[in-house]
Amino acid sequence: LMDDWNERVHPELQRMMNITKLVQKRPGLYVELKYPGWIYEDTGLKVEDIFNETLINHPKGPKLFFDPKPCSTLMADEYLVPPLVIESFEKDSLAYLHELFKSNDELYNRMIPPSVLLLHG
Repeated sequence: LMDDWNERVHPELQRMMNITKLVQKRPGLYVELKYPGWIYEDTGLKVEDIFNETLINHPKGPKLFFDPKPCSTLMADEYLVPPLVIESFEKDSLAYLHELFKSNDELYNRMIPPSVLLLHG
């Protein structure tokens, strides 16, 4: 969870970016898929599908991670911790998840969480 971000890192970033208000203090989930293709090659299981099903089946998943209301009224000097961020070294994995979220747009309130493509060199 991103509670540590709220308590320690965010205040310094807030000062640097001239953000005057933290709109809502809430935890976030930073999902690191890393190399889901390797798991698929070894087991035939798609980590993305398992993750999506977990979100769908959790009683508070869609509401907790895909609530558009707090973001719709943010001002320029306000910040809100993203409730869900997904990270992977594989762009196809992120694209696949993006499509899964879009195909369930009613369930996920038409919200697509930020994706982080990791590059290695």
